[in-house]
Amino acid sequence: MKIFYATYPWAFETPGGGEQQLKSYIKWLPKESTEICLYDPWSTNMDEMDALHFFGCIGGSEHFVNYVRQAGKKIILSSSLWIDYPEKYPIQHIQTMFNLADVIITNSEAENQNLAAHFLDVQHKFNVVYNGVDVDRFSGPIDNLKCDKFFAGKLPEEFCLCVGNIEPRKNQLNMLKSLSGKNINIVLIGHIRDNAYYREILNIPDVNIIYLGAFEHASDELIYCMRKARVFCLPSTLETPGLAALESITSGNSNLVITEVGCTKEYFGDSAYYVDPNSIRNIGDCIMQAMSAPKNPILSENIAQKFSWNAVCHQLLEIYENTYEASKRSNDST
Repeated sequence: MKIFYATYPWAFETPGGGEQQLKSYIKWLPKESTEICLYDPWSTNMDEMDALHFFGCIGGSEHFVNYVRQAGKKIILSSSLWIDYPEKYPIQHIQTMFNLADVIITNSEAENQNLAAHFLDVQHKFNVVYNGVDVDRFSGPIDNLKCDKFFAGKLPEEFCLCVGNIEPRKNQLNMLKSLSGKNINIVLIGHIRDNAYYREILNIPDVNIIYLGAFEHASDELIYCMRKARVFCLPSTLETPGLAALESITSGNSNLVITEVGCTKEYFGDSAYYVDPNSIRNIGDCIMQAMSAPKNPILSENIAQKFSWNAVCHQLLEIYENTYEASKRSNDST
């Protein structure tokens, strides 16, 4: 079974959780029965393809996906989508992508319900594959001596960590406004996707911001920061559920403050502090509570047990196998 992966050409310019999900599938999928190839318009032979797995459904990719479908190939679509305000989204375009897909992979049952409320006649295509975490890497050994030297004088004794691209969806602005005047150190890690938004962040008065830039995913430096943090905060306008949150909790048992919008509660249960991303006061109150609360090892244990990439990718493999068998039956009948 040969599955080709494709996404938007610009996706890896400032990679986020969706891009890491794609790379993790490639790494962790069992290799015995499945070969994963990256689609290359210069060299891919369509005849070799059993199915196309396309990541994302916004951005004008329906022409490419339709071309592959017209060639008789099965389409698997990772939606990576949560509709909060429908007027913000190209609903008709997304509907077209959903109509073209044979299978739509979501990250949660909550995402299924959210999308079913906005799109017609596609609910039967939904299959949940949870987001995952490399448990061995994020809970395993790192070079602490190297990191101690690298971060000497850069990290305070106690801090709240936020890992995510600097952009309005990640909502760093409201988080920092919520801590103005509260003498809490905030460490930011991530690519700057929106320069104007970053400049606005820097102009917030009376707040302790330490921006460290972007680190390579799963690097010693990133894991070191996650382990040193008292609190990990992801107050985004929505998350499904935020790979960085899964990774941070697996790394160091820091307390978690995370948005209530999206499927976060399906992953983190009663073990997180949930915030209204539009309420500056609520975000600040939850961060202050989490900073003074004892760390919660139960959350880390639950994440490691339920959401390892190894377990997740066996769910995905089952979907691929079912899609492949359906394709064979269809070809045999013709």
